[in-house]
Amino acid sequence: MKLLYITNSIYGAGGLERVLSIKATYLVDKLGYEIHIITLNQKGLPLFYNFSNKILHHDLRVTGNIFEYFKSYKRGLKDIIKKINPDIISVCDDGLKGFFLPYILGKPCAMIYERHASKNIFKTSDSPNYIQKIKFKIINILMHLLF
Repeated sequence: MKLLYITNSIYGAGGLERVLSIKATYLVDKLGYEIHIITLNQKGLPLFYNFSNKILHHDLRVTGNIFEYFKSYKRGLKDIIKKINPDIISVCDDGLKGFFLPYILGKPCAMIYERHASKNIFKTSDSPNYIQKIKFKIINILMHLLF
């Protein structure tokens, strides 16, 4: 089975990185899965946790204004997915864009949304100003609806 994980980066000491390292290594070493991980702007930074050397890592570099960023992100993902042709895609993204990947990619196979943070990560009461409070409130509403 070919399994593709899409995440932001895996060079930090976060919980997502830890869980992904354990899970992906187990799946590739013990169950013989073909595991691919696409990171976003990893920039050659070393992985914080140990990942099996059998895991295939693809780093997608995107830059530019919001439109250039989105266009290169979409094109880069589609190109890599077409080459891999995975059976399942697991989206490990705590931001809003993770919710929209099935629409962006056209759902090329079964897709799973995997989250390792609370949907209440953006606290409106802790926001420094009124505009931030409104922004975080909108994000919270969207996350609630999209879950």
